[in-house]
Amino acid sequence: MNQINPDSFFNALQGISALITVYILFLTQKTNNRALATARQNLEANILLKQMDVYNACSVRYEQIIAESQRLCKLDIDDKDGIGFYLRFWELQHNQFIFFQRGYIDTRIMIAWMNWRKDEYRANALLSDKNTAIDYRWGWRMAAERFKNTEFTNFMEEVHNNDPAKVVRQAVLEYEGLRSPFMKTSDKLPSSRRQQ
Repeated sequence: MNQINPDSFFNALQGISALITVYILFLTQKTNNRALATARQNLEANILLKQMDVYNACSVRYEQIIAESQRLCKLDIDDKDGIGFYLRFWELQHNQFIFFQRGYIDTRIMIAWMNWRKDEYRANALLSDKNTAIDYRWGWRMAAERFKNTEFTNFMEEVHNNDPAKVVRQAVLEYEGLRSPFMKTSDKLPSSRRQQ
């Protein structure tokens, strides 16, 4: 009759226990990896949905401001009307800047919007055909006073005072820095668009 050596039996149990532990850890890690991948996909989907919500809200506000500017264009407005209009306009721009920094506005959209601001600054259109003192730059000066010495005013000064679209893009990307790497979109742009 074979006798089982207690030490050998104990060693065999330890070996089997170690294998089972390793296998359980492997399964746990595999499950955790799947859970993390699913959580990341959900986070990406939620961010995309939030980006769409923010974009839509900004677009609605912008359309309302443009409708107001079309109404004011035909009126003999005073400084109070101009200040009110441009404060609403620049509040929206400031909000967009904050949303962009937090990852809720795509870099490509921000670049397009800032190219429009740069073009508006150059054109310096009047708010009203009947008051030649109230124009885009006047509105910016009023807003810049309100947002004095902030990252937003520095950003807009860079956008306004540089010529090529490439510089606007560089300014946008410079201020994108507060966003987490997960939310940055600039590295996903095709290389041909990176140079615009």
